[in-house]
Amino acid sequence: MAKTTKKNAPTDHVIYVRGEFIGDDGKKHLSYGTIGAAWRDEEGQIASVKLDTIPVSWNGVLYFRPRKEAETTEGGAE
Repeated sequence: MAKTTKKNAPTDHVIYVRGEFIGDDGKKHLSYGTIGAAWRDEEGQIASVKLDTIPVSWNGVLYFRPRKEAETTEGGAE
């Protein structure tokens, strides 16, 4: 079984759709909010999630987006 610890830096942001707005281009866009962090294991699968908050008006869907710090440290010397 792959192992991950919370001592490692998170690899992903946990986000949700906060709302909608009309942009300068006249089109509808979504606004996102970050509510936590996630860690991937050695196989690249989400292994653990820590939520800092749970929004009151939320549809229950979470999205995971790579953190910039994780992208720059991957593939480095071990």
